[in-house]
Amino acid sequence: MSDPAKTVKLRATGVPSLEQFSRKYTLLFAGYYLNMQVLTENNADQAILDAQALLAHSPESCADWIPPSWNTNQSCQAFVYTDLGFLSRVRPDPDFEASERFYRIALGISPGMCGATAYLAELRVQQNRKSDADTLYVEACAACGADSLDFHDLVLAYDNRTWTPPVCGKAAAPATMQVEQKVSAATAGQKNVSTATAGPTVPSDSSEAEVMEVMGSGRFLGVSLPVLTLALLSHQ
Repeated sequence: MSDPAKTVKLRATGVPSLEQFSRKYTLLFAGYYLNMQVLTENNADQAILDAQALLAHSPESCADWIPPSWNTNQSCQAFVYTDLGFLSRVRPDPDFEASERFYRIALGISPGMCGATAYLAELRVQQNRKSDADTLYVEACAACGADSLDFHDLVLAYDNRTWTPPVCGKAAAPATMQVEQKVSAATAGQKNVSTATAGPTVPSDSSEAEVMEVMGSGRFLGVSLPVLTLALLSHQ
């Protein structure tokens, strides 16, 4: 669960926390891009500036959003850079170059990270670069598992383009998919607004590496980001 108490001292100095960043920027831009909600202000540039403060104070700045057992400098920074990649490509004035740069940084920090890999593939779909998207599609399938939330979003992006997707490997589901299933089971029947606003929930028997691979952009609950966004926004 999120715990704002863990970042009280940091926020008192004017440094934003990851929970604040997610609620102020990531979730709002997700609502705008994915659910056609009104975006009252295109403050993506300010988000990038605020993210620099998050990164400079990692991992403390992520302590109120990432569970303590997995909140390392690596996980915090990879999460933030993945969010920056998302914000850069879904803003009203997309910056695809910046988006790719941020995703590449996240993958450099956490190679094979499910969220960053799947989102980079979505960027290629957004750019109408099918050959490149297909390559990343296969990589995302391997990194996430065919039934993961992040990979499901990529499948939807292909559907929206009416593209025929490449064959997803039939190898045994990776640990990332198993953790996604644990998360879904742990939160089954808890997709109401009050639960969604409580913050991230992760099964205690998942390793840090497993959690990092399914982190994606703003995801720990067993619901997709659009669903989580709608719940948070309707509660505000």
